[in-house]
Amino acid sequence: MTSESSSPTASKAELEALLRLSFSQGITANIVLDGIDEFPRSYAPLEFLRELAALSGLHILLISRPNIEYLQEHIDSSQRIIFDAKTAHHDIRCYLHREIQRLYGRHCLHNQEGTPAVVDHIVYVSNGVFLWASLMIEYLSSPALTPTERVKAIWEVELPEGLETMYDRIFCLIAKSRRPERDLAERVFMLLQSARSPFTDYELHEALAFSSSNRQSEPVRLHRHSASAIILSCGGLVEKKNHATAFPNSSGYRFIHLSVVEFPNSVNAGIPEELRSSQVDRNLHIASLFIRYLTTYTLSKPFSGRLGIATTSDRLNSDLPFFGYTGRQWFNHTYDAIFIAS
Repeated sequence: MTSESSSPTASKAELEALLRLSFSQGITANIVLDGIDEFPRSYAPLEFLRELAALSGLHILLISRPNIEYLQEHIDSSQRIIFDAKTAHHDIRCYLHREIQRLYGRHCLHNQEGTPAVVDHIVYVSNGVFLWASLMIEYLSSPALTPTERVKAIWEVELPEGLETMYDRIFCLIAKSRRPERDLAERVFMLLQSARSPFTDYELHEALAFSSSNRQSEPVRLHRHSASAIILSCGGLVEKKNHATAFPNSSGYRFIHLSVVEFPNSVNAGIPEELRSSQVDRNLHIASLFIRYLTTYTLSKPFSGRLGIATTSDRLNSDLPFFGYTGRQWFNHTYDAIFIAS
């Protein structure tokens, strides 16, 4: 609730007071927080959650590596569930069995009788990391590989390896793909690495279409299967996230893991140079794309399509899905590029 004199955005203290009041009135809720081990050094949010947890009707699940001193001190051992590599093996095995069978069904692999051995081997080298196993399946699903190359990729990994090695493998595969697919991957990575807020489905499609329009005033719309084209061209490193919401354009694309954002420019990354870009280059590229979108496409005709007729927000979002993001963020990207470069 707001009044004419209040801010539409609640302060931290106001939000905490609202939560205390809500849960003290018997409201039930489940809160799941992942990546507690990636929290900043301040554990004030966890202290507040402990206070809320004392109220009836609230259940909190914290997911973290076990090396967090705060959790060791304040969470009783009876309230901890420890998952090790072996715990995840069953789930990984079920997933791999289905996916390997699918690869055989698509004739991506030969000798279907070898399924148990293939599954056992990938389970072993995944070392309990589900993300690694899913990335291996994405890699094996690439149309750029022959069945023989897929078999070699499976068995050449003899010991458990980290995600960085798998990222290297996938980026090198992207670099060897056909030029249109590689160009699409480069533009998707450029946009997602520098996004100041998540791109919705419509926004990313509009940005990709306009960035490939070769400075035409009307961007070429991507075809209906562009979602699968984006995911395949990026080697499975990008996923489409669908949100349970009444707004159809609220779904969007994101990297499968935060480490993907940081990996291309890490010191030890062995990926091809064309898939690398500095933060300055990314911000300049996106800022110039935004300015061109605003000046050559957005302002090329009345928002309503006809002079003298007002438009609506729904019509504006439908006709110019990238307008809201560009209008809010073009200056920020330009400033970031200049500030970082200086």
